[in-house]
Amino acid sequence: MLDLAKLNTQMRQAAFELRADLSLHHERKKQALNSWKNLLLRETELLEKGLQAGTNMPWSLARPLEPLVYRGRLPEIPETHIVLATDGSQIAPSRHEVSPCYLLNIGLIRFIYGTGERPLQTSEPQLYYREQDLYTTTKRQLIGISEEQISMERSLKEVEKLAELAEETQQNWPDLPAVALMDGSLHGILPELSTQPPEAQTRALRRLNQAFERIQAAQIPVCAYISLSRRSEVIQLLRLARCPFEFPHCNVHCAEGQEACAGLTPLPDRELWSGLLGPGERSPLFTTHSPPPEPLANQALCFFYLECGFEVARLEIPRWVADRPDWLAQVQALVYAQVEKGRGYPIALAEAHNQAVIKGTDRSQFYALLSRKLVEAQMDVKLSRKELKKRRGIV
Repeated sequence: MLDLAKLNTQMRQAAFELRADLSLHHERKKQALNSWKNLLLRETELLEKGLQAGTNMPWSLARPLEPLVYRGRLPEIPETHIVLATDGSQIAPSRHEVSPCYLLNIGLIRFIYGTGERPLQTSEPQLYYREQDLYTTTKRQLIGISEEQISMERSLKEVEKLAELAEETQQNWPDLPAVALMDGSLHGILPELSTQPPEAQTRALRRLNQAFERIQAAQIPVCAYISLSRRSEVIQLLRLARCPFEFPHCNVHCAEGQEACAGLTPLPDRELWSGLLGPGERSPLFTTHSPPPEPLANQALCFFYLECGFEVARLEIPRWVADRPDWLAQVQALVYAQVEKGRGYPIALAEAHNQAVIKGTDRSQFYALLSRKLVEAQMDVKLSRKELKKRRGIV
């Protein structure tokens, strides 16, 4: 039981400290806007400086693909168009339940605007219960699957289901403009993959690349929408503008915590662009200096920021979308329209989440149904003593 009375003093202290931090945040934003003006005056020089620095920079640095002064005005929103989206949720395996299985539930959305056709709003659950589903082989040992691995599998399934939707949409509505939306980063599984064995990493990256290639073959641009992004690659570019050294080599010139370019972080990119973009406008396109893993070589990540009216969102697209001006304009227009319809968040992504989400009652019904099926198969059904105590309480 949480004793809120004991938290009262800590929360009061936190409120005062957060108020002080807000003043510091405003000062960082002011400095960022000033540094941006300086960057525009020396754009070519500083971009060459960034290319020379390469891996000597200890942070991820944005690399512009368009002039920094560029502002992409909102294109005309087509009256007839299609928006696809997927999202997922899971029930992790529990050794205290009747069976150590797990469940992935993927929400699928296809909204068709301007034709009067009914939308697709459904979910596809998949039960994993076989030995190969529940264990992985590491150093000749069978190790129980972790929640991180299940989360990674769910992320892959979301993109693969999005590819299926794209192929079906291209087959049935080949002439309508469309966009395929993802929630979160385009390469969001990469941090989860870093802890996996090399063979598992290769398999996952191959599946991800194949899914993106299927979407590309369906001639539908894919876009990842990130709300309240905390990424700061453009801010790191501003730090380069504040660097007093001709050749930036952080480990040589500056001690950790005493960098000459300090004063801007932690400030996310969206805070900079909120002072630079008008409603519906997008920032220039950027990519990063770090290439993607080899299996994703054709899916290099590009990004831009979009003033959606409710927030400045980060939109991530693969290079093959960024290289098509018509697709880029299509993404900008349709995502903006989705945020307007969703009153602050793309309505297709919100509905995909609603289709995928597994509530507490759903979880209870899932295990109740599983118990009945095990009994029908003449299997003994038992809960752990811990789970029984949690359900019944202490008498």
